Amino acid sequence: MSYLSSFDDRRLLVIDLDGVLVDAPEDDLRLFQESLEAVRHSLVLVYVSGRRVAEQVEDIERLGLLVPDYIISALGTEIYRMPGEHPVVDWSRYIEADFDRSAISAFLQESAPDLEPQPEENQAPLKISYFWRGATREQLEALRHALLEAQFSVELVYSHDVYLDILPERGGNGAAVKFLVDSLLMTPVQVFVSGDSGNDVDLFQYGFRGIVVGNATHELREAVQLRAYFSHKPYAAGVLEGLQYYKFFRTAERSKPDLAREAFDHAISSLRRNITPMGFSAASLTDNPLTEEDSNYFAVWSRDGIKTGLWSMTLNDPDINECFRRTLVLLAEHQTPTGQIPANVQIESGRPDYSGVGILPQLTPCCGMSLSLPVALLPIPKTMISWPPWVNQ
Repeated sequence: MSYLSSFDDRRLLVIDLDGVLVDAPEDDLRLFQESLEAVRHSLVLVYVSGRRVAEQVEDIERLGLLVPDYIISALGTEIYRMPGEHPVVDWSRYIEADFDRSAISAFLQESAPDLEPQPEENQAPLKISYFWRGATREQLEALRHALLEAQFSVELVYSHDVYLDILPERGGNGAAVKFLVDSLLMTPVQVFVSGDSGNDVDLFQYGFRGIVVGNATHELREAVQLRAYFSHKPYAAGVLEGLQYYKFFRTAERSKPDLAREAFDHAISSLRRNITPMGFSAASLTDNPLTEEDSNYFAVWSRDGIKTGLWSMTLNDPDINECFRRTLVLLAEHQTPTGQIPANVQIESGRPDYSGVGILPQLTPCCGMSLSLPVALLPIPKTMISWPPWVNQ
């Protein structure tokens, strides 16, 4: 059975760097990379690790690995878009709620003195790491219960019978991958995950196609059981074996060109070229060089910017959402005391233009009220410019 659609042949492959690629035999790693290169055009490649992103990039360069599209670091508490290591801030904002790092550390220092903090280089803003050798399932459950009793809703990740990591309740490798899958408008059937240890367990809890490599720990094997393919081969060779089992390299047959997908991709690409630090520009400034700096195309327009932002919210794209937020903030900064929103704001000069009042947008979905512009009588506080609860959830 092929798991590819004739409409969307993209596949998202998640690989744990540690214990899967980093220690793989050279010949196996070369064969694995050559196999991926053949389908790289339709592949969204993601590397995960409990380590910091700088260490992962170092390993990628040292081993000559394929440059991924995303890196998930610090056990799923950080996501970076590659190349360039651009942090996906929407993810961090989503999971950091109610995670009080200092309070949790203080509580554990008093109530669980046997926990040994790991070195500073193993810590992260949303990950607290300890050494705890030989902890039993009962001990882990007791610690989880104690934290919950103290009003700390957290996720415990225990691996290799020694490493304990405490994350925000919404964090974890699996949750981070699910966030990417939703953001990229993909489905679980298009996602393939692989791992080797207990800190990969939650990768296998979202209905993705799972691969447990031959060198996996007992804790992962026991936790996953029937939810994955168990490779006989270790490391990179084990991932390749699992991908072959899932017919990963079989291309979907198409009776005609996928014009809908091509048009969609072009539309998103065009939209991205209209992202500026101030908000959505009226046209791509790089694609449309103009002779006059005060041209209307060198401006953020209220009607166009708001419509573009609202219509693109279902993409759940962090960069596009952030540009929409900046568009709303810019318009709110130039709202008059009587409530009038400018028709546009010039990008070069920052000068607002209040002419052309005949075309009136509304800010209903993001502000909780209906404002017919520019005759709205109430100013829009900046604190009201926030997303509805379903965005990035």
